[in-house]
Amino acid sequence: MCFRLNRTTLHYLTLKLSWEQSFSIENCLDGEPAIRSRYARLTVLVPPEPPKILEGNLFSVSVGNMIHLACESVGGKPPAEITWVDSNAGVLTQGVTYTVEPMSDGQRFTARSIIRMPAKYEHNNQTFTCQAQNTADRAYRAASIRIETSFKISVKA
Repeated sequence: MCFRLNRTTLHYLTLKLSWEQSFSIENCLDGEPAIRSRYARLTVLVPPEPPKILEGNLFSVSVGNMIHLACESVGGKPPAEITWVDSNAGVLTQGVTYTVEPMSDGQRFTARSIIRMPAKYEHNNQTFTCQAQNTADRAYRAASIRIETSFKISVKA
């Protein structure tokens, strides 16, 4: 595809996701032959939507049972990178699985990260945050959930 530009006019284009290909530009001066640029690769990047934690904003669990949280970020190109962080700003890596699925438009992606871990006493009232970003927008977008643990009390007679 070739766009013709002249010395006095700059043309703005509305980009489409399907335009990811090689382009060249011709500079056309009145009455002179066009000068063509080298081909350049155009890559259209799309920031993902803010992430959502599918379980909502509160997760109740008994100590010893499994915490199972899913974070989803939709519409990124490339797909969002998802990171889980706890209340102490510690990055959670154990028990995390990450999957990517193409959306129906064939251009953008849905990224999903699931974290599984046994609930412990120290998880009570902790906040887990999922952060999503991609190269279209390096600023993190985040969603958080508070963990509420219940304790089993046993009394021996």
